Amino acid sequence: MSTRSRTSSSFDVFWRNDTAADPAIGRRLRSGRPLPTHVAPGSAFSSRTIESMGCNGALRQVRRLRALTRTRATVPKSGSTATRPKIGGDLSMESMESRVERLESAVRELRDLRDIQELRFRYHIAVNERQLADIPALFSEDGEAHFGEIGSARGRTEITRLYRDMVGGSPFIKQFIHNHVIEISGDTATGLSYLEAKTVRNGESILVAARFDDVYVRKDSRWFFSLLRLSPFFVAPLREGWSGENELSAD
Repeated sequence: MSTRSRTSSSFDVFWRNDTAADPAIGRRLRSGRPLPTHVAPGSAFSSRTIESMGCNGALRQVRRLRALTRTRATVPKSGSTATRPKIGGDLSMESMESRVERLESAVRELRDLRDIQELRFRYHIAVNERQLADIPALFSEDGEAHFGEIGSARGRTEITRLYRDMVGGSPFIKQFIHNHVIEISGDTATGLSYLEAKTVRNGESILVAARFDDVYVRKDSRWFFSLLRLSPFFVAPLREGWSGENELSAD
């Protein structure tokens, strides 16, 4: 099942019942302390709480909440007509379990989004700082990179050669990434982002605007580029601009 998400979106995950949420629970969750045994798991669990704890901390609290929910479940005696107890007003135990599962899924998605975003950030740090030896490890073993007329590569050996020629051959290159949008589907994901770059070619300042289309794959709990494709909007000398005219002329 595909889940479409934007890294800039706010994940408002709420954990509440019909009564007012207890602010003390939010403070305890944000501090990383376990829930007290007297707390009914019907309090608010918001995106701010998740962000302040971090994804791993939020997952630990979700698991504690699930364990607390289960310990409160009582199994009716054989032949008894009693029903399972309800928690937090009219919420049944099954409903609480369902909410815990949804919350855990949302936290995992946040962690995946963060990891994929950091993958692209590390890529641009490696390019800007000329840490070319770090770039191949960001791709899967059979990963591909396509840069149109500049060149293409498949596999880490070819990718090493491509970036050595493409980036190492330029005296100056700085890249800036914008609007990274990610769509996750299981252990694969797609992403698009927009590139603004400044470089030098034959002693002349060059402006670049382009779009990246990516495919990511998760292997051994890590995300890698499976495909990286650059589609330029324009590559223009600074003194000419991208309209084809001498836009910086004093005239």
